[in-house]
Amino acid sequence: MCFLTWFTKFLVKSAQRYEYFWIYASFLGINAFFSLLFAIFVVILQTILIWRNMYCTKNSTKKRTWLIGLWMLLAMPLMAEDVVYLTTEQFKARIFDYKTEKDWKFKGDKPCIIDFYTTWCGPCKRLAPIMDELSQKYCDQVVFYKADTERERELAYVFGINSIPQVLYIPVEGKPMLLKGLYPKDEIEKIIEEFLLGKKETK
Repeated sequence: MCFLTWFTKFLVKSAQRYEYFWIYASFLGINAFFSLLFAIFVVILQTILIWRNMYCTKNSTKKRTWLIGLWMLLAMPLMAEDVVYLTTEQFKARIFDYKTEKDWKFKGDKPCIIDFYTTWCGPCKRLAPIMDELSQKYCDQVVFYKADTERERELAYVFGINSIPQVLYIPVEGKPMLLKGLYPKDEIEKIIEEFLLGKKETK
């Protein structure tokens, strides 16, 4: 029963962190849909493996079952992306609907970052692993998004994205800040700490 309790908490945490089930909250793209199907598949398969292990009598079968279950537990978070792709419709549903609102009003309850990029951009490719690393460090405090300016042309037009990379930092209170260019990791981390999380540097 202890394992089942832990596993249930693990699934809930994974769903919250990687947003497997956000399809019920807003209009989503194809990537999120397949993430949802994968999560459902993992839950069903893990349930079968746990049930089988409880009623197996052969030790060899038990060992194989536990090995498969352990692999899936480790693979589940690794196969999900910490930086979530953001479509124009998702932006309007989750962050700010510029079609209906004139003044900025953030809809979220956590600060977020949107990395505007394209697949052919060299500096964007160098920025991506930095964002991936920071998204893991601040996973419980900041939501990390990325948006392809060639696919999300309307969203790029709204913010006047004419060069890349550009990163939009959105605090819970106050207006967002858009920065152009490739910033080093320590500077991005400082922006997160001070601008998004409101932590002042102590000397």
